[in-house]
Amino acid sequence: MAQTRKYDRRNRSESRESRDRRGRRSRQRRKKPKRKRIVIAVILIAVLVVGILVLTNSKTQKKIGSALYPIKYSEYVDKASADYNVEKELVYAMIRTESHFDKDAVSSAGAIGLMQLTNETYDWLCRLRDISYVDDGLLEPSINIDFGTYFISYLFKEFGDERLVIAAYNAGPDNVKSWLKNPDYSSDGVTLENIPYEETKNHVDRVLDAKEKYKKIYFS
Repeated sequence: MAQTRKYDRRNRSESRESRDRRGRRSRQRRKKPKRKRIVIAVILIAVLVVGILVLTNSKTQKKIGSALYPIKYSEYVDKASADYNVEKELVYAMIRTESHFDKDAVSSAGAIGLMQLTNETYDWLCRLRDISYVDDGLLEPSINIDFGTYFISYLFKEFGDERLVIAAYNAGPDNVKSWLKNPDYSSDGVTLENIPYEETKNHVDRVLDAKEKYKKIYFS
C-alpha cells in the first residue's frame, strides 16, 4: 500500500514536471512569433525612414523628375524658344504631352511628330511665313519643333493668355474664339471659365502641370 502511494506521488510529481516543461515550451513558442513580429516591424520602420530620406533628398527628386520629364532635342528647342520668345518649359511640356518625345508619332486625327501638327496646319503656317512646304517635313524634329513653337507664338499674339493658347493649340483657334463668345463658357469674352471639350480641358491641365514640373526641375 505504501509503495502504491509512493508510486502515485512520483507519478504526480513527474506529471507536474511534464506540465511545467510543456508550459515553458508553450511560452517559448509564443515568445518567438512575438519577437519575430517585433524584428519585422523594426525592419519595416527602418526601410520606411530610409525611403523617406531618399525621396526627400533634392538630388534624388531631381533624378526622378528628370526621368519622368526628360529634356530631348534641346538644340532645336533652345533655338525655337529664342527665335519666337516662347518659354522652353512650355515647349518641352507641349512635346511631352503631345507625343512623349516620339518623333514618329501619328495620331488618329492625323497629327504628326513631336508637337503633333497636322499637315493642314503645317501648310497654312508655311504660307503664313512664306516658307516652302516640305513633304514629310513634320517628321523632322527640327522642322516640327520650329513650326510648333512658331504656332504657339502666333497663338499668344492672338489670345494673349497661356491657357487659351494651349486650348487653341489643341482644339483650334476658331473653336476657342467661338467659346469666348458663348456666355455658357465665358462671362467676359476674354477668359474661359469652362472648356466644353473634355479632351481639350484635360490637355490644358496636363500641359500646365508638365510646364510647372519642367520649370521646377530645370529652370528655377
